[in-house]
Amino acid sequence: MLQLPEKLYVVKDGIYRSVMSRISLRVPRIGEEKLVDVREAVTLMRADGSPATTHIMFDPDGTSVARDPTRAQSAIVVTRLRDERPKDAEHVLAGIDGGEERRAALVGSGFAYYRVKTNMGPGLARVVRNRAHTLRFPYDMGILKDSGTVTYGVTAFVVVGNDSLVELSQLFPCGQRSDPDCRIAALRVNEAFINGVTGFTPYAARASAPATSSP
Repeated sequence: MLQLPEKLYVVKDGIYRSVMSRISLRVPRIGEEKLVDVREAVTLMRADGSPATTHIMFDPDGTSVARDPTRAQSAIVVTRLRDERPKDAEHVLAGIDGGEERRAALVGSGFAYYRVKTNMGPGLARVVRNRAHTLRFPYDMGILKDSGTVTYGVTAFVVVGNDSLVELSQLFPCGQRSDPDCRIAALRVNEAFINGVTGFTPYAARASAPATSSP
């Protein structure tokens, strides 16, 4: 994993702009936190040295060294779609989480899926009751063993243009909220996360400056 030098991103007036991930967005908040620690890295490179996958991690109240499976987290993963595979939204979204049959099986385990429309493009949302924070969030899927509802994990997979898949994931702690109230709150926070994206540049049109174009 390659951490990005500061010259490849800018934070100004609450907006995070990244050259490498080709995205600009309002820094997301899970709750009322005043501080959000932002980290970005290249997680996978293509053979030609160009980035295949990048991620941006947003840690409310700073990056914690303690392992807390219920702590809040926001993350964006930007994947450049492979040239030898179909890149249209229907094909890409159909393959999320192993495909339709696998998603149907997961529904019985506390997962829910539904289609969404965003300013960036069509997407598929995934809602997971009692998702756990892991060291490799959002790549790994950990589930808490609690009988009550402790967290909700919400992810939107969005196909942008014809070359990128953007994953916007959050872990929302329920605190004292009931299960229905926590789910509603988690969905509202994730909707604000998605709507906070102010620009995205397709890889083919990538410039040397941070992404500032409207979606």
